[in-house]
Amino acid sequence: AYADALTAFDEASSGLVAALRDADPADPAWTWSKEQTVGFILRRQAHEALIHRLDAELAAIGKITELDPVLASDGVEEVLDVMFGGLPEWGEFSPLPHYIRVELTDTGEDVWVQLGRFSGTDPSDGTHYDEDDIHVVAAPGVEPDAVISAPAGVMDARLWRRGDGDSIHLAGDLMIVDHFRRVIHQPIN
Repeated sequence: AYADALTAFDEASSGLVAALRDADPADPAWTWSKEQTVGFILRRQAHEALIHRLDAELAAIGKITELDPVLASDGVEEVLDVMFGGLPEWGEFSPLPHYIRVELTDTGEDVWVQLGRFSGTDPSDGTHYDEDDIHVVAAPGVEPDAVISAPAGVMDARLWRRGDGDSIHLAGDLMIVDHFRRVIHQPIN
């Protein structure tokens, strides 16, 4: 039973790796996201493996080792844009005039987040939503209301609720930061 499960995992993993290796990232592929490409699957799998590596390290040694800054930088953008900032077709994002700049101090990358509200009724079960939300946006050409800064690996791990985030620096309007925290502390569906 256990040996069969390991064999099935190895076979499925090998099949996925072979299929992705032979595909063009621009090729169409079904995903649960709005982006329907092989490239989305490649990106999601890289970040999925990275975060579960942290889980294994936390379970085995009680701490996480350093993350690759380039991968973690992309991970910050991905978790904010896709995992927290995604918008189902039946929902609506109502933006507020408030922005946070997430600064990744080791890569020089910035991710801008606009605060707002998400509302809508899920047609699958009739649940109505009206809650704080965020969306990744292009630099809006205004000063941010708040800045959250840290090395990319620290930020990526903390956004996934791994690591302590002690080296994350907050500046600006802390009420705006609290709105952001309410969004990122909700479960990811």
